Amino acid sequence: MQFRLLSEKRKRELGHDLQCTGIRGWDVTGYTKLALLLSLIASSLFTYALSSFVEQAYIPLLFVLFFVILFLVTLRIPKMLAKRRALLIEADLPIQLRALSTELAIGVPFENALESSVRFGDYTKDIFKGILTDLRSGVLPQEAFNRARSSASSSMLDKALSHLAFLYSYGYEGSGLGKLVDEISAEHRSRVKEFASMSSVMGVVLIALTSVVPALATTYILVGSSFMDISLTPSDIHIIYIVVLPIITLSILLGMRVMSPPVSRRGVDFLSHEELKKFTIFLGRYGININAGRFLMYLVACSVIVSAALYLFTSSPLSFLAILLPLFVYGLFLYLDDMRISAIEERMPDALFYAASLHTFGLERVISEIAKTDYGPLSEEFRRADMQVGAGLPVRVALKSIVDRNPSPIVERGISLLVKIHEVGSSLEKALKSSAEDIHDMFLLLRERGAVLSMQKYNLMLASLLVPAIFGAVLSLVSTLDLSYLEELLAAPSSRLLLPAVQFSINVYFLEFSLLSSVFLADYSGSWKRFAVYLVFLLPIVFFIFYTVQALL
Repeated sequence: MQFRLLSEKRKRELGHDLQCTGIRGWDVTGYTKLALLLSLIASSLFTYALSSFVEQAYIPLLFVLFFVILFLVTLRIPKMLAKRRALLIEADLPIQLRALSTELAIGVPFENALESSVRFGDYTKDIFKGILTDLRSGVLPQEAFNRARSSASSSMLDKALSHLAFLYSYGYEGSGLGKLVDEISAEHRSRVKEFASMSSVMGVVLIALTSVVPALATTYILVGSSFMDISLTPSDIHIIYIVVLPIITLSILLGMRVMSPPVSRRGVDFLSHEELKKFTIFLGRYGININAGRFLMYLVACSVIVSAALYLFTSSPLSFLAILLPLFVYGLFLYLDDMRISAIEERMPDALFYAASLHTFGLERVISEIAKTDYGPLSEEFRRADMQVGAGLPVRVALKSIVDRNPSPIVERGISLLVKIHEVGSSLEKALKSSAEDIHDMFLLLRERGAVLSMQKYNLMLASLLVPAIFGAVLSLVSTLDLSYLEELLAAPSSRLLLPAVQFSINVYFLEFSLLSSVFLADYSGSWKRFAVYLVFLLPIVFFIFYTVQALL
């Protein structure tokens, strides 16, 4: 039956879209069945929800209408996902192709350069890795590159793969790969600027739908129930504020994230062995000579005791915010460590340009000279590497230890190029100059993305300040209104019965809003572990603003 729903042309398009999404395991038949099932379930739920508000004669018509619309929309999802993936791939291409071009220019073999560049692509990684696997397993180059073209619906990727096929067959000289990288970078920058123009509008929509509109609805519910026939119960209030409103907020944040430029990830996993090791060193700087894991356990126990004691004396739910004390301490460490890595990233291009001027020295002397300069944390890292080289450690191992201590794509790229220069033995002046230009362009591109993403972060932070302020003002004003004479005159139910439910639900919504905001702020920052940093600061501020505004008005 499902084959009659789609024409042969539409089935071919759907099959191509499914392949280009990067999601494995789905064919046209299986996805069509899934679309039918989801449309049937969703249509049944929609019509059941509306059955109390419309005449029964219209129910079958509404069911058919919902079913057809949802089925057509579901069939379009693979095309939208494929388009989104193509945009992410095209955003990765400048960094990855620049890395490939630089290594080929200093004499690294094509397959080795391709293997190295794979590490710097979040969304092109599988595509380039597939090409490398095919080439090393004996697949014809033309077939290997054609497979990669069919895996994504991107004209830029097609153009890049054509250049790479030429490179593989005829060599780097005269390929024009550098000009192609500049062209793709310019296209990506124009898209970033286009998104920047939308950020202000999206910020207004976020604030309006998460605070202004819900605040007006709150006023309508509490005031209108005194002289209008509004039959809402406390359970309905809980559903509106604790379920519906967070779903709307999450939908807006997801929409903003989908339209955002890709984020370059950095750092190691939250509470990983490497991170706890750095945290132990951080504690030692302040005279706390204890293992990081044990310190966090003691801190958690103390925060629980303090929270319980505060609640016994104050009976305030805010007493439990003291439980966030371990996150506050750990978040402070993450923030300082992140600032340190950012400072290293900023000085990496300068250090490589300086190293290029030292072409008469060997790489060991270059490391020593960078260690003596005033590049802040970067000089400190090179100083440690210089000491390791002086103690007999190989240059390659000493340089890679810098990456282990400072996980960052820019740091990894700069250090890996220095390692490649040492291994290939190419001209130091030309290699360092190319490396510095590569890192400089990579840093500029990532900084442009970061600037636009910062606008989204500021919009979200502003919303986090305005949401509790607006709700606090509304509840303060409504609670001071005397509507008893209207309730007696119109025999309307008292709005005072709904006020406690609204106050409780809004507090829960603030908790949910803080959690969602922290997650997306961490995502925009390129590191999920920053979730703890944002949450520990955002949650107390949200409640502080809410109760302060409510008390002052």
